[in-house]
Amino acid sequence: MDKELAKQIFEELYKEIDGISISLNERNALNISSKEFVYGEINFDSFIEIVDKVKPKEDDIFYDLGSGTGKPCIAISLVYKIKKAVGIELLNNLWETSNKILKKLREEIRNPLEIEFRRGNILEEDFSDGTIIFSHATCFEDQTMEKLEKKLQSLKKGARIILITKKLKGDEFELIDEGEKRMSWGYATYRIYKKIK
Repeated sequence: MDKELAKQIFEELYKEIDGISISLNERNALNISSKEFVYGEINFDSFIEIVDKVKPKEDDIFYDLGSGTGKPCIAISLVYKIKKAVGIELLNNLWETSNKILKKLREEIRNPLEIEFRRGNILEEDFSDGTIIFSHATCFEDQTMEKLEKKLQSLKKGARIILITKKLKGDEFELIDEGEKRMSWGYATYRIYKKIK
């Protein structure tokens, strides 16, 4: 789909959605104080500019680890023809919101996009069939990053991983691009890795 049209649809879907408040209210209700749950969102244009660099193809399977209200899955599916997009989110209200948005999108677009939102823990869910992985890992603690990197080792050779802020340490991953792009809270560093072993 044309990027401008995709952006219009995307912005219309999310115009009344405040993911930051949804996240904060649920964290407060559940007494979650961990900084790992601090909520941030993509900027549509910045996200698509980053994704352009991994050149999505029709057989790609995209995963967003910590998918919030589902913005990356919706954005990539509107702009690129990929096999499917899957978001994994632990907080119930964010997960429910992403499914409501997906329902609304399916009512508006006749061509059914392959998008799925799962409620679960990214360190426990299976995403080994993914070929493009995205994670807004900014607030992840070192221990979480170590566990996540171990899970990323199960990806097939050639898989691309997009991380916001954090780095991968293992020699199975080659850094192929990095830079800064605007996100909901300001500029953030992105890194793109390719699994080479």
